[in-house]
Amino acid sequence: MRDNKEEMVAIFHSHPESPAYPSAKDVNLAFYEDAFYMIVGFSRGITGKTRAFAIVEGNVQEINIRITD
Repeated sequence: MRDNKEEMVAIFHSHPESPAYPSAKDVNLAFYEDAFYMIVGFSRGITGKTRAFAIVEGNVQEINIRITD
């Protein structure tokens, strides 16, 4: 990415058995304050909501996103 002068804007991961909200571990590992953290939550194998968050100095703020085809 650096060689191509690209910028990371989001980090994506899933919570296989919990809601789409940053866990305490997610907050502790949020080293990239300029990136959004996108999380997909699952419940009983069913895809739930995808949500995005800014995590800065341990503070979590949800960011509105719209996902389209």
